[in-house]
Amino acid sequence: FQFVSKRSDDRKKIIKKLVMLCNEQGLDGIDFDWEGVDFAKDRDLLTAYIQLLIQAKKQFHKHGKIVSVALHTGQEKYMIDQKMADAVDRFHLMAYDECASVPCQHSTLAGITSHLYSLKQVLQRYRATPQKIILGMPAYARLE
Repeated sequence: FQFVSKRSDDRKKIIKKLVMLCNEQGLDGIDFDWEGVDFAKDRDLLTAYIQLLIQAKKQFHKHGKIVSVALHTGQEKYMIDQKMADAVDRFHLMAYDECASVPCQHSTLAGITSHLYSLKQVLQRYRATPQKIILGMPAYARLE
């Protein structure tokens, strides 16, 4: 997505294909789960990502579809601004795989309350309702 998001024409092409796919498969919309990018450091890429979301919402809403993004806990502090809050219908908070210490405690509920509170505060700052939040819970196990 790094290459697709930087140019408006490329964003239009991928969005058109995603809308077609959702329509063909009877899906409700798209969830952008863009991992492996440090948006806190690469602000230009974050700006391009937000432009992708803005363009996606415009096209998806024409077809009665929604646009959501998946966020790791803590990302809300540096990713969400007014433009993103307006461009996204739902925020999926991935409240799992928090590895603040080693060994990592996969799939625990520890810390979810504080992360939910943080996300709610950020959304309220941009006049977005907490009803935009979907809590992601793990349904898997990892053997160590």
